[in-house]
Amino acid sequence: MVNQTESSLLQKGKEEEKKPQVEAKDWIGLLAIPIVIGFLALGTFMFVELEGFGIRDSLYFCVTMLTTVGYGDFSPETSPGKVAAIAFILIGLSLTTTCIGIIFSRAADLAARKDAGPVALPTVKGEFMKMVRALLLILLVNTAGASWAHFHDGFDWLDGFYWAFITSTSVGFGDLETSDATRNFQIGFMILAVIIVANGFGTLVEVIGIVGKIHRIEKFCSRGVTADLIAEIDEDKSGDVDKFEFLTYMLVNMGKIEMEDVEQVMELFKHYDIDNSGYLTIDDVVLANKEGDDSLDDGKPVSKAKELAWKLGLPVKFT
Repeated sequence: MVNQTESSLLQKGKEEEKKPQVEAKDWIGLLAIPIVIGFLALGTFMFVELEGFGIRDSLYFCVTMLTTVGYGDFSPETSPGKVAAIAFILIGLSLTTTCIGIIFSRAADLAARKDAGPVALPTVKGEFMKMVRALLLILLVNTAGASWAHFHDGFDWLDGFYWAFITSTSVGFGDLETSDATRNFQIGFMILAVIIVANGFGTLVEVIGIVGKIHRIEKFCSRGVTADLIAEIDEDKSGDVDKFEFLTYMLVNMGKIEMEDVEQVMELFKHYDIDNSGYLTIDDVVLANKEGDDSLDDGKPVSKAKELAWKLGLPVKFT
């Protein structure tokens, strides 16, 4: 009875610990959009005061900077305006990138909660359709931009699509002049189109990675656990597979690590395993640390451990 009570109290404590984290995450997600809007509003009024732009033109100028489109049709002329532009770009890019990432992450969390249930394994067809949808969305938003430029600014269709794509990809040459009315449209178009194109290219990269993973899994499952597979995993040719060999094989074939990484880690292990026992003891470590190396760094000997750690990218300071 006591054990059950303690268990229920522990479970309740764990649930209470999770609640504030979820609520904090939800609050961050809810604040992401207002933060971006507030930053744009602050920048708009700042350039109205410093450069004398109209409110619409100042907002348009801020959006061209924030999306990195930068047509060049508006630019600061005063020294304070140039300083403000530098600050706006540096703060704005980091701020909006973070907030957009939070927004997408929160959307993914909500979708995961909604679809909670049995895990649906990805398929090549499903990933291909995901990529097609992302590309169609890119085409759709650029077609909308090209249509606006064609019907409102008199661009031919080629120039219309050219203008739409240099905007959505944030290249922004600024070689085509648009009407004053089009700038109202551009404010929203730049934000929406740049996000959609960036998300589309991100989806493309994600799909390529997932399809590669699917092929690796299918290859592994189609082969099954055979004598040939055991022989392939058995690195030391002992006739059986230990946990280390199985772990290494699976991590490499899942694309988690490269075989070169494993080899370098083993080199680091061998450096400390002075007596070649296959185990590390404090005596091994003490002896290994006393040994020097012939390579030099600013005239000072570099230990083998430091060299191996550098190759591995370990955030550990070896002496």
